[in-house]
Amino acid sequence: MALTPLKTDFSIFNEIGFEKEPVGVKYMFYKPKGIERLDKKIALCEMCKEAQSHDKPFYIDKHCEDCVGCASLGMLGPGEGPDYGPSGEIGQHCGVFRDNAANVRCMQNYQLVPPGAINYVVFAKLSALDFEPDLLIMNAPIDKMNIVIHALAYTTGCMIQTKQTSVFQCSWLYAYPFVSGNYNFIIEGIGHGSTARQVNPRGSLTMSIPSPWFPRVITDLQDMDFTPRGWDLPSREAWLVEEEKMYGAMQKEFDEADWN
Repeated sequence: MALTPLKTDFSIFNEIGFEKEPVGVKYMFYKPKGIERLDKKIALCEMCKEAQSHDKPFYIDKHCEDCVGCASLGMLGPGEGPDYGPSGEIGQHCGVFRDNAANVRCMQNYQLVPPGAINYVVFAKLSALDFEPDLLIMNAPIDKMNIVIHALAYTTGCMIQTKQTSVFQCSWLYAYPFVSGNYNFIIEGIGHGSTARQVNPRGSLTMSIPSPWFPRVITDLQDMDFTPRGWDLPSREAWLVEEEKMYGAMQKEFDEADWN
């Protein structure tokens, strides 16, 4: 099946100055036409990093993945995952949980895509993106990712929040935003698998934005200042001077207002 040609203008993300390009992700029930299949097996959490090194889009099926990320996308049928997976033994043996019971309790928090909805996943970095994605995923240090985070609340006033567990980060980046329609970001270095595979620098943020948010985020990034007032000043004292000027101007405007 052919993908829907790209119409969304993501060029504003280039102005942020990400060191690594954001990656568009498209979920498909039918096999995508005109796109090559990835010729290796890696974990789902590594796919965006892989896409950043490709000049063309690629797609994966469940056989391209060597972890359990496809389970978060509902791509694995009964008995296709490791037999010990549902037992919680993995987390215990990795030293993430004291026992398998804690791992089983953690599993109840995962957001999963309904089984059978996805058979193929297409990836492309922003400069190679020629189709409408379901998700836009990006990683950056907090000073860069803060620009996007501020855009999320710039006109909505929404609460900035993150959902994350100590394992199974693929659930929070690939499944939760797609199913819920809500953006999400994680702090790298908390999740076990992606940390052990050294996918992204520890302490950086990885964000996943679903398509319903694209128009709002893009418009607000175009409209807002990337750096809030005072953040680029050299010291706390410099901000206090700036703050006094700002409050003084506001008070003057209030005092001079014609209230009649």
